[in-house]
Amino acid sequence: MDDAKDTIYFITGNNYKFNEIERMFQKEKISYTLKQNTIDTTEIQAISIKEVALYKLNSVKGKLNNSYFIEDAGFLLISLL
Repeated sequence: MDDAKDTIYFITGNNYKFNEIERMFQKEKISYTLKQNTIDTTEIQAISIKEVALYKLNSVKGKLNNSYFIEDAGFLLISLL
């Protein structure tokens, strides 16, 4: 494989998140080089984490020519009144 196909970009400005995923790649012996890309993303507030992640992913779609991924997590509190 050439370098472009061997590299996958993790889009995050959070160095802690990047280092955590980088350690996971090393531990699992994932055969891609992981690089960080800090391109700005658009993040919405929504109840569905899937909706937030897809919106964030689509906000950078077409701006990059390489393989990339984002990560998003949420903490939801649902109260019954």
